[in-house]
Amino acid sequence: MKIIFFWVLLITLTNTSSAYKKISCPSNISSQAWSWEEVFCYKLRLGETISPWNYFSNVWNIDIRLHKKPDMIFQPDTKYNRWDSPTFQSTSWLKNNYYIIYKKTSWKIIESSPSYKIIDRPYNDKTSLDNLIIRYKVYYRSYNSSTGYMYWPEYSHTETAYHAVTWCGDWVVDTEYWEQCEPWVGSKMCSTTCQIIDN
Repeated sequence: MKIIFFWVLLITLTNTSSAYKKISCPSNISSQAWSWEEVFCYKLRLGETISPWNYFSNVWNIDIRLHKKPDMIFQPDTKYNRWDSPTFQSTSWLKNNYYIIYKKTSWKIIESSPSYKIIDRPYNDKTSLDNLIIRYKVYYRSYNSSTGYMYWPEYSHTETAYHAVTWCGDWVVDTEYWEQCEPWVGSKMCSTTCQIIDN
C-alpha cells in the first residue's frame, strides 16, 4: 500500500506576490533521497515570512490511522528570525478525528506556529539549498473503522523540503525576483536594489 503526501507551505508575503518559488531539485539532492522519501526544493526571499504545514491525501480504498507523533526537523543554518524555530503540532481536525484519515479524503494534518520570518542572511553569505531544511516523518497503519482495529505492518513516509535563501547582493541575478543585475557582477552599474543604473 502506498500513501501519497503533498508538502505545502503557506506563505505570508512581505515584499512581493511571488516571492516564494518551487524549483527543480538538482541531481545531487534527488539521488541522495531514500526510496521512501520525497524531496522538494524551493527558493525563499530574505524578509519573507513562512508558516509551514502539511497536507495528507489518502488516495486508496482503505482508512488509515496515524499512531505516533511525527518526527519533525526544522534546520536553519542560522536563526534567521533571531529567535526559536516554530513548533509543529497536529491540526485540530486531526485530533478531533482521532488521527484517522478516511479513504479518498485529504486533510491538513500538521501546522506550525508562530510564523517564521527570514531576517538574517545565511551564515556564510552563500545561497544554497541547505540554507533551510524542513523534514518530517509520519507513521501510520491501515485501520478498520467498524472494529477500531489497526492492522500491521506499520508504514512510514518521509518528506524533505530544501530551501535556498536569496537576496539582492548574493552574487546571483534572480530575475524571478525582478533583479536586473548584481553589484560587482558584470560590467553594468547596479543599484543596491539590483536594478541597472543608466549612465
